[in-house]
Amino acid sequence: MTGTKAQEWFASPLRAQMVDLRKRTLRLSINGAAELAGVSAQTLAAYGRGDRVPPAPTLAQIFARYGHDLVAVPAGTPASLQEAAVDAARLLRDVADRLDRPAQLRAVAA
Repeated sequence: MTGTKAQEWFASPLRAQMVDLRKRTLRLSINGAAELAGVSAQTLAAYGRGDRVPPAPTLAQIFARYGHDLVAVPAGTPASLQEAAVDAARLLRDVADRLDRPAQLRAVAA
């Protein structure tokens, strides 16, 4: 990892939000949060300190397991369109969850 990437991640509002969700919203220890997020405590702590930069799929997984969506929009996108992208992502997730539910119910019944 280059110093620039690590510096950008450390300064990232996304990193701060990830840490804030764990500490203030979920009120989880690093061990509890790591178990929930599906990563090791050492890895999650390194992400939180800004020592390591999480790959995008891992970051999305962490946020999803914390009960939040991670939506990427191009830089410079107006705020109103950013909100529309988030709304669309939520709608798509809800549809996917509903489509997936019958399969889950069939698996439980089998």
